[in-house]
This record gives sequence, structure tokens and C-alpha cells, in this order.
Amino acid sequence: MISPDRLAHRSAAGRWCPRPAPTHPAVIDHSDLRTANVAPTAAASPRSADASRRSLLQRQAYQAVKQLIVSGEAPPGAFLSQRQLARRLGMSKTPVHVALERLQAEGFIEIAPQQGIVVRAMSVEDIVEHFELRQALESFVVARLAGKLRPEQVEQLHHALAEQQRAVQAGDVQRFVELDAQFHLLLCRFLANRQISLIM
Repeated sequence: MISPDRLAHRSAAGRWCPRPAPTHPAVIDHSDLRTANVAPTAAASPRSADASRRSLLQRQAYQAVKQLIVSGEAPPGAFLSQRQLARRLGMSKTPVHVALERLQAEGFIEIAPQQGIVVRAMSVEDIVEHFELRQALESFVVARLAGKLRPEQVEQLHHALAEQQRAVQAGDVQRFVELDAQFHLLLCRFLANRQISLIM
């Protein structure tokens, strides 16, 4: 594994193994849901302030709901409520709706008129396809950043990896997964490509 100084590091991705669907689908209590940590974005011009805010809210909603799923708090077969998610996250239903549509496209949930929003069990093929997409995007990001990082950016990467190591030593899998996601988003932020950041 090459160090961040050469910007070719790929931290071990936190793998999520879906649980078998419960006999009686669970209804998730969203009372403990917290907005996921999102890397700060550069200050937007007045013209794009509203668009930037909408994008940020959509990303926050996506990361928070995805964390609920990959952590196992919302197991396969569980029902999600768009209204409850929006209330807990302190935002309107619009960014939550956009986030749920993205999660459906990625295979994490099913949105059916008769059933509502149901967490689905991901197959091995789904997981492989997801990591293949991540691999392609992250390889592009790393190639563009190679040799261009400022010293303070390299220091941020070292710090992020040290935090991951502490989570591994503590056996805190959920914390490691969160830190791993933040590490990759940090690279995207350095590249300043908003579309890649949204996909990641």
C-alpha cells in the first residue's frame, strides 16, 4: 500500500454483508438518526448559493439514510418513512425524496406504490457492481491529484488514515466505515469535482 504522500492509497473499503430479511418486516424508528458528516464545500457565489444549498441537503440526506441501511439499523425488509426521515433530518421532503430515488437507483431500496419504501437485500452482484463503479471513479480522482497535493492536504490524509487505524484497533466497524467514506470524499473535495462528489 502506497502512502498518501504519493497519493495512490486506497483504504480498505468497509464491506457490508446484508442480513437475511426478517420474517416480519421491521418499521424503523428514526429518532436516533443523525445527519451524516459532510465535507464542507467552498463558498458559493450569490448566483449559485441556492443550488449549492440544495445540493448539500441532498447529499446530507443521501449519506444519512445510506448510513442507516449499511449499518444494519434498517435491515432488509424494513420500511422507511420519507416524512419521518425529513422531520428527523430537519429538512423538507424534497431533498429526502431525491436521496431515496438515488438509493433506489443504486439498489439499496425499493419504492413501490403499494408497499412504500422497503430496504432490499443486496445480492453479491449488486455489491460487486457498486465497488467496480467506485474503483473506476476513485482511480480517476487519484490520477488527477497525483503530485498536486499541498502539504496541508497530505497532512489531512495522514490524519484521516490515523483515525481509521484507531477505529480498527478499537474494533469499531461502524466508525471505520464512516471514516473510510469521509476519506474518499476528502479526495473528491481536493479535486473539486462536484459531480463526482455527488456520486461518491
